[in-house]
Amino acid sequence: MKQFYTCWVDGTNGGYGFKHRTHEEAKAEAKRLASLPSNDGKQVYVLCCLGFAKINKVIWEDIVEDIVYDDIEEPDRRAWLYF
Repeated sequence: MKQFYTCWVDGTNGGYGFKHRTHEEAKAEAKRLASLPSNDGKQVYVLCCLGFAKINKVIWEDIVEDIVYDDIEEPDRRAWLYF
């Protein structure tokens, strides 16, 4: 992912989260947003993304120990697996 810029309207849920490729594009959008009647008196910030966090690993944890699926008859086994 490349660095990007976005605008945040103070006092709202932030905005639409559009990713601008350049600071100048984001600055122009901030000016446009600030000029809207619904944003009268609100500050519009230009934010720059410097990085991100993500989880790469999914962990499975059993809540029932020593379950043996082979002991369940076939029709019931399918219902158990997809319940």
